[in-house]
Amino acid sequence: HVTKSGDLAGPRVLEHMVDVVLHLEAGGTGVGLEHRLLRGIKNRFGSTNEVGILSMTRTGLADVPDPSSSFLASNLATEGSPDGTAVVASMEGSRPVLAEVQSLVTPAPHAAA
Repeated sequence: HVTKSGDLAGPRVLEHMVDVVLHLEAGGTGVGLEHRLLRGIKNRFGSTNEVGILSMTRTGLADVPDPSSSFLASNLATEGSPDGTAVVASMEGSRPVLAEVQSLVTPAPHAAA
């Protein structure tokens, strides 16, 4: 329904008219900028607890079969975890994703031994 001013009547009118609503979310700044998340917000015929992880390439968007490898340091498996680094398991939809979290660690001059 379009009003006299040309606006749609209600903010969610189009959502109620369609079977599927998808959001394509761009990555933030820094690491992960080349990734896009495709989330199902509404699906009349199935679950919305799914997420697609896509990568921006020269030829367009491509599926990322193993997103955890993009978020982990390549030397983590061979050299072990350096100080101040932890691997976190997070769920994106029904997919587990591993990510490396880093913090600044420095010895304190007044720390107890």
